[in-house]
Amino acid sequence: MSKKKFIASCAAGLLILVAYIGIPELAKTLLFYPDAPEANFPPPASETEARLQDLEYLEKYVRGYDRSFHFRARGQALTRISELKGQAGELTPAGFELAISEVAVLGENGHSNIWSGPRARRHTAMPYYGYWFDDGYYIVATTPDFSNLLGARVTHIGETPVATVKDAFRKYYGGDRESTRLNSSHQIISYAVFCLKKK
Repeated sequence: MSKKKFIASCAAGLLILVAYIGIPELAKTLLFYPDAPEANFPPPASETEARLQDLEYLEKYVRGYDRSFHFRARGQALTRISELKGQAGELTPAGFELAISEVAVLGENGHSNIWSGPRARRHTAMPYYGYWFDDGYYIVATTPDFSNLLGARVTHIGETPVATVKDAFRKYYGGDRESTRLNSSHQIISYAVFCLKKK
């Protein structure tokens, strides 16, 4: 084999290797990790206008960014977003955030949830942190003033069984793994009373 043919063969092999590795990676990036929509909005003049901007951005996200929404789920999400635009000035801050979570859950993708931990810290919450174990929901951390509650099992919030509260808030956290959905509910329940009363 001549030197030119050898170099040409090496170059062709290298191109094939790059294509073999690069094209699937490029396809994966375009299909599953596209650039997020740009948020080119003017400063909102009110809370309602800020929420409408959030909903417009969420609509772009659902339409063209998150591929976990199948056809029917995407339609349901867009319908719910349209409904929320008409309710933007009526919902409490917590209620609005929960409504956004409900839209995200329609994609049934555990990676596209609106995570409940930061949300619980933004709103009035119960002074404890709980966790679901095999035999129930227990307090595993508290603020200093309520340290005597550590280890206590929570069975009811008011007159409502804690399992009923958990089930009511399950629609705000998606994904296929039941254990993940269950464990995420410790933050949800920690401020459930506030949200239920104020929605």
